[in-house]
Amino acid sequence: MIKLAELLLSHNNLDDDISRIMRGYSIHILPALNRDGIVLAKSGSGGGDCDSMAGSLNQAGVDLEKDYHEPNVQPETRRIMTWMDQRKFTLSLNIRGSDENIVVPQVNSSFHANKKLCHDLANLYWSRLNGASPMACPQDKVRNLITDSSSSSMANYNWRHEANTLELGIGVSCCHAPEEKNLVKIWEATRPGLIGLLSSLQGLHIQVSNLNGQIARVTIKELDNLELKVDEFGQLWHLMANGTYTITVDVEGFMPMTKLIRVLVAEFTEVTFHLPYSSGMPRAIVVVIMSSVVLVVLLCFLMTHCRKTNPDRGGKSRPRRYDGFQPLSREEKHVFEDDLDEEAEFFDKGVEEYGLRMPATRVYRDATSSESEADEEEEEAFLEISANGAKWKSVSSSQMPPSQL
Repeated sequence: MIKLAELLLSHNNLDDDISRIMRGYSIHILPALNRDGIVLAKSGSGGGDCDSMAGSLNQAGVDLEKDYHEPNVQPETRRIMTWMDQRKFTLSLNIRGSDENIVVPQVNSSFHANKKLCHDLANLYWSRLNGASPMACPQDKVRNLITDSSSSSMANYNWRHEANTLELGIGVSCCHAPEEKNLVKIWEATRPGLIGLLSSLQGLHIQVSNLNGQIARVTIKELDNLELKVDEFGQLWHLMANGTYTITVDVEGFMPMTKLIRVLVAEFTEVTFHLPYSSGMPRAIVVVIMSSVVLVVLLCFLMTHCRKTNPDRGGKSRPRRYDGFQPLSREEKHVFEDDLDEEAEFFDKGVEEYGLRMPATRVYRDATSSESEADEEEEEAFLEISANGAKWKSVSSSQMPPSQL
């Protein structure tokens, strides 16, 4: 695994296959699953003893590759499970010793596409190997596709995971503990197969463009209605054999969308789903409408409360108003006064000079009438006044003697 990491980093811009791998995928490498086993293997008989099983178990005597059963798992296993839950890997490669076979999960035999995918990837790896095996191995340990029947194995745990991760257990040597001088030969033989496998992966890359934090479910009809979930960015990568598939994406608040998609060899088919809103109103619009209704009700209640508590603004019935007139005081509401007070006093004094007394009158003020109309009314009232049976006639100023002017 250290050699693989060095190759990927050093040949990123020098090799086309490696450049494609580094641009397309996020690669996570765990050099050793069983650290206790490494120490135990070094303290044993050393390299070259292919029959020795030293280092295959941890200090507690548990095979960590078959420890994926709840709830009693080893601490190392628990950390691996948490890591897988967080990352949701697309592919897992388990580089093993003891044989040169490839171990695949226990897929349903009715899923022809899944079985075909396992066979295609295994044959792709074997076709890229550099020559024959560097070590002599029995026939049953060379290039066979083996199904992992253990329900608690890491391969079957990954397959049952919500991400439906495919794990391939790739055997690189039929010797569990090869000698150090043979490690270079094993690496040179397996390197082309590993790089060729990683650069030729195929499947679906689904994008949901208008996903706003909701959970999107992707259903693949041809895989017995396999249901997957996109990540928080609206993305989903899934390995699939080449062929035609019916893909349905369903998101709450949107109408489901179904597309017929064809997966090609050695590439990921990218497809984008832009889901239409459902026939009902979207949730955000409903919330806005309901909030507006509540706000209007509160404003109406506030206005009603203000009218009741503030008499000047209509809380109580207002007193009767006299259109065009204004009362002089609260005590004498029947008395009104004209704006032309000085002119009224002039007429009163003129009448008194001729020995007449003005009868009791009530003065009103008409705010809507003009000054000319008020003058005419006062003049008519003055000429019609009778005191002691005397009547006045209107004379012009030219006819009056000078003493009366």
